[in-house]
Amino acid sequence: MGDKEFERPGTPPHPAPGNWPYQAPPPEEPPQAIFPELDDEPPDAVPPPPRRGAKLLVVLVLGAVVGAVLGGVWVAGLKQTSEPPAISITLNSFPRELLGKQRNDIELREAGFGPTVKRLDAEFEEQLASYRFAYGGDGAEFGYGRLLTLTIVNGILPPNLPRDGELDQNGRASRTRRLISLRTSEISCTFEPKPVVEPDSNVAQLGDLDSEGLTDCVLRDMGSNFSLRITQVRAMADGDAFSTSASFRDELQKLHGTLVN
Repeated sequence: MGDKEFERPGTPPHPAPGNWPYQAPPPEEPPQAIFPELDDEPPDAVPPPPRRGAKLLVVLVLGAVVGAVLGGVWVAGLKQTSEPPAISITLNSFPRELLGKQRNDIELREAGFGPTVKRLDAEFEEQLASYRFAYGGDGAEFGYGRLLTLTIVNGILPPNLPRDGELDQNGRASRTRRLISLRTSEISCTFEPKPVVEPDSNVAQLGDLDSEGLTDCVLRDMGSNFSLRITQVRAMADGDAFSTSASFRDELQKLHGTLVN
């Protein structure tokens, strides 16, 4: 039949093998290096220096760190210098009498019984430490008779919160009422009326500013971080909320002047 391939009658002749369209192309040569001189560089060659932008970024980061450190030091120094000096609180800081009532430890101290005086001194030192823990500065409280207490502290004492009273299902006071009886820029006073049960209805009346009750006044010296408080622990037969608050205010202002100025 010969070397010529068989062709079906009526079909186009096969192309020559060299021009066969699906013939695999010859393998390409590897691409030439753009910078052939870099291909021969040894592996441990020194890397090129960083770009100018990287240097600028490092400088900015270091500057921010240094600025933060210096700013913290400045703020800490400002805080230390801005804190007011603490007021020395001793036994002599508490007056011997408050609104006509003698300080409760005076009689015991003047009796001269050594162990009692030593115990009173230890209790005072314990108070100083307790207030220091709670308010960050020394403080103490003394009673005057059975009616009043006086608190002095190197810190800010919060005034009592005003509140509405509540009656339980039997008509008895489950929570007393607390009213504002005096307020100035430095002094806040509240009055807690004593509930009274009406005999006819057997229902408690929570009371108002004209009722018998207890007064509490706080003087806060924000600039000196210093507070004074007079608390009425037992209702007095005479007086009312406004007159009692006014007398507490005057006493607090007088005592504040002797301790701070």
